[in-house]
Amino acid sequence: EITAASSLVGAFVEGRTDQGTQTRGFVDSISVTRDGVLLNLSSTYSIKLSGLTTIHDPTLITTTPPTTTPPATETPPADTTNTNETPPAGGATP
Repeated sequence: EITAASSLVGAFVEGRTDQGTQTRGFVDSISVTRDGVLLNLSSTYSIKLSGLTTIHDPTLITTTPPTTTPPATETPPADTTNTNETPPAGGATP
C-alpha cells in the first residue's frame, strides 16, 4: 500500500474523504497512520487509497490556457469619400 501511494506523489487525483467530501488535487505527500495510508492533497484534504476515484496524468494538466491563433480579420474597404468636397451650408453632408 505504501509503494502504491508513493507512486502517486505529484499525480492529480480525485476521491472522497472519510467524511464523504468529494475532493481533488495534486498528491503532495503520503502519511502512514493506524487507519492506513493517506494521500495528502494540495486541496488540504487527505484521502485513503480506498477513497480514490480517479487518477489523472499530471502532464495533461496545465495552469495556463493554451495558445490560440486569433481569427483572421477582413481588411476594411478603402474609404471612397472625397475629402476635398466642402459640406453644404448648415454642416450636413450629402
